[in-house]
Amino acid sequence: MLRFTCRPKARSRTTSPSNFGIALCLALALALGAGCSRLSASHLRQQPVQAQQEQHVEGRFFRFDYTVREVPTGLEVHGRAVPLAGALPAWADSVDSLSIIAYLCDADGAVLETAQTGLSPQTLPAEGLPFSLVFKRQDGVASHLAFGYRCMFVPSRPPAAPASGSGSMIAGQYVFFASEQAALVR
Repeated sequence: MLRFTCRPKARSRTTSPSNFGIALCLALALALGAGCSRLSASHLRQQPVQAQQEQHVEGRFFRFDYTVREVPTGLEVHGRAVPLAGALPAWADSVDSLSIIAYLCDADGAVLETAQTGLSPQTLPAEGLPFSLVFKRQDGVASHLAFGYRCMFVPSRPPAAPASGSGSMIAGQYVFFASEQAALVR
């Protein structure tokens, strides 16, 4: 009597050509899809670029007072980020970290160039925090300027009793995080 036994075929640890092709197509599709995205500041308040004039743009937690100056290499933006006291918790009188980002945009809010600066931890002066940003020449295509920021507000001393919903306690420190930035869109 003859007996036949079926053994399962040993699996190869190498990728089969069909799996490799699927993985390659998926990677290519992801790379092409990412290439179609662009940065947009259309949801942020913007002002037309006007050289040598004092201008203002207001966000949710900061007002930006600034002047644009044309220089041979591009544009310089000098100004102050003024915190909007009514929008912040009463105890938020200092910044632990602050990044200010300016977006040079076309009329539709498509970001053509960004400039960013970081400020060191400090108490918030009533007149605002000074900043300077530089953009390279855009050959007249850019027509608007928008501002964004990432900021962590902290108290200079612990508050007696902070209001509910006015920030979080992280490692024994009260923190209020605020951010407005350009968005990645397709």
